[in-house]
Amino acid sequence: MAAVLALAFADSGAPPGEYDADAIAYFERFSVDPGSTFKDAANTFVLALKAAGVWAKLDHIGMFATPLQADRLLDVRDAAAVFSVGGTTTFTASRGIAGDGATGYIGFPEALGATGNQYARSSASFGVYCNLQGPTGTQVPHLGGTSSARTNCLANSAGSETARINQSANSTNVRNPSTTRTGHRTGSRIDDNNTRYFYNGTFASAFVITDADPDTFIATLGRNGSAYCDDRFAACWSGAALTDTEQADMDTALHAFMTALGAQYA
Repeated sequence: MAAVLALAFADSGAPPGEYDADAIAYFERFSVDPGSTFKDAANTFVLALKAAGVWAKLDHIGMFATPLQADRLLDVRDAAAVFSVGGTTTFTASRGIAGDGATGYIGFPEALGATGNQYARSSASFGVYCNLQGPTGTQVPHLGGTSSARTNCLANSAGSETARINQSANSTNVRNPSTTRTGHRTGSRIDDNNTRYFYNGTFASAFVITDADPDTFIATLGRNGSAYCDDRFAACWSGAALTDTEQADMDTALHAFMTALGAQYA
C-alpha cells in the first residue's frame, strides 16, 4: 500500500518527497487517492500552519470538503482520530456537510479538553468554517455539544451573535451586527479571565469573564443540546489559545485551502 500511495503522490503533480510528512499521513488514510488539487492544497495548508507556529498548538482539524464522502470525517491534525455524524446530514463533494436543522450534526473525535489535548481551561481556541447558510432559523448553533455546552458559537443571520469558551454563561455581542451565517468564526481563551473572538481572521470582540472547566462530552457542529441548524460546514479546528496574529494566519491558510477546492464562503 505504501508503494502504491508513493507512486500516486509522484504522479499527482508534486515531485516525490515534497509533501510534508503530516500531509502524507493524512492522505494515506483516504479510501482512494484524492487527486493533485486536493493534495497540493492540503499540503500547502499544513506547511503554512507549521510556518506560522499554529500547527503545534492544535489538537484537531476537521476537513469536510473532501472529494469523496468516505473520507469526509478524517482528522487532518490527529492521524488516529475521526470525526462523526449523527442524525440526518447531507454531504456535498468538495464542499462539506450540512445538517437538517432537526437531528443532524457533526461530532468532534472527543471532548475538546480530553486528556492529553492542548485545549485547556485557561488556554483554548476553536474555529468553524461555514460556506452555506441553510434556510432555517436566524440564530443557530455552529459549535456546541451533545448537551448545552460551556464552549459554543451561535451564528446569526440578522443580529447579534453570542459565544462562550470554557465559561458558564454566554458572552453577547460577540459580533454585532451579523448579516450572514457563512464565514470563519473563531475564538481564543487566552487566560483565566479573558476571551477574544474573530471573524474571517479579523478581531471582533473581547470579554473579561471567568473560566470554567471544559465540557466532558464531545463538541458538535450544527448542534448545541436540543438546538440544531441546517448550515453547511467545510472545516473546523480546536486547540490551545492562539494569538491575534496566529488567528489571522490560521484564517489565511484555511481560506486559501477552501478557495483552492471551490469550498470558500461567498
